[in-house]
This record gives sequence, C-alpha cells and structure tokens, in this order.
Amino acid sequence: MDSKKQGQGRARSRSRGGQKIYKNPYLNFLRDFRKSCSSMEPKEIMIRAGKVWRGLPADEKQKYIEEASQASRDTLPSKKNRARERKETQRERQERVNSRTESDDGESISSYDSDN
Repeated sequence: MDSKKQGQGRARSRSRGGQKIYKNPYLNFLRDFRKSCSSMEPKEIMIRAGKVWRGLPADEKQKYIEEASQASRDTLPSKKNRARERKETQRERQERVNSRTESDDGESISSYDSDN
C-alpha cells in the first residue's frame, strides 16, 4: 500500500485530467512525447525527446511554455505561507476557546469550578 496520501505531493505540478502539468516546459513536452513512443525503451525515448525538443521551432515550444507558466501560477503556496496560515488558524481557534471560557460578567468559568 502506498504510504503517501492522495493530494500530498510536490507543489511543482498540478493535475490536468489525470496528467501532471509541470513548471518546466520540457517535462510537459516529454509527457506528450512519451505517448507517441510507447513501444520504445525509456532511455531511447529520453534521447529522442531531447533531440526533438532542441529542434522544435519556438512557436511549437510556446504551447509547453504557456502550460508551464500556468502551472507556476496555480501551484500551492510555499511552506512558509502554509505555516503562517496554520498559525493564524491556531490563533483564531485559541481566541474562540478563550471567548467561550469567559462568562457574561467577565469572570472566568474556571473560577466557578474552584468554589465547589
């Protein structure tokens, strides 16, 4: 069984109908190129793909470059931003808990418990 949970992956790619779209235009080209060369050995696919990519006119590469730039805009926030969001969520949760523990006259509910 796979130890990775679904949805937890690198932020470098996003899914497009079961296909990953990478930030690197060459990898997007390679994804499509592999489909047309399924009978070849992986090493041969990589060699041929590199040669084809280098010889590809700029206007044909543009499709893959645009896909890559779109993936860059659509990626998940950085780890730093996610950590900040978690802290804000924790802070909001703590404020909510603190507001519930105070009674209407401002005294803490826990002070009533100590009287009994």
